[in-house]
Amino acid sequence: MFRASTSNVISAAAVRQMIEKKSTNGELVKFFDQYMSIIEKDACGFLTASADSYGGYQVQLADAFKHLTWSVIENVITQKFGLKAARIFRVVKCKKFIEQDDIQREAMIPAREARLFTYNLMENNFIQIQSIKKSGTNSGPAKPFFLFHVNQQRIARDLIETCYKALLNAKIRVTQDKEANKRLMEKSLRLQFFIESLKERGESEENIQEINETITPPEKEIVDRTKMRLKRLENSQSMIDEQLLLLQLFIHYQTPVSSR
Repeated sequence: MFRASTSNVISAAAVRQMIEKKSTNGELVKFFDQYMSIIEKDACGFLTASADSYGGYQVQLADAFKHLTWSVIENVITQKFGLKAARIFRVVKCKKFIEQDDIQREAMIPAREARLFTYNLMENNFIQIQSIKKSGTNSGPAKPFFLFHVNQQRIARDLIETCYKALLNAKIRVTQDKEANKRLMEKSLRLQFFIESLKERGESEENIQEINETITPPEKEIVDRTKMRLKRLENSQSMIDEQLLLLQLFIHYQTPVSSR
């Protein structure tokens, strides 16, 4: 299966024209060259100038999805374990392989807290541990030492599974909420349509208000709460879908073509 690691080349002029048509932010056009230069020089390497003579740019898709996935992982850790845990994760990620004592020193976190956060991350598969045996000595058997490291693909696959579970739970909750309040939701919807038809016929506000009061305040409160909850669940599913797509694209670009 063919898989391009970079996007097609697009000229700087075409990018500028697209911004002029679709953006209301005049600063983007005014400082276009500076913005493009900043993005191109960023260490993440999302954008590179093409090798041809047309002054175009290419998006480095594999690198982009890799760095975006790192961002997702760190956000998940921050939300679940807090900022100190995220700091420890970044230290382990940057150092590749690192011992426990070095983690607390690099992260500038007290030893007890550092150990707690490190093992919480390990238990939840955000960091892994590898045992290395030292060479033997005359004084006794060699003791192993342990190195912590990060496996981005493994974390991404675990998060994909978590996303599927979250989507399933959200859909089940939506179904339960709709079923539990089905009668009131249908009553509210019929009333809404009826009131709209009365307004179109030019009925007085007094008559409309009288009809509107056929649903009691407690019933209206239940309907409003249910609608708000369903809206939150809908937004959550949309956010999970976006995160799931990003993680799947990362795995897609990291998996060798021959093994697919």
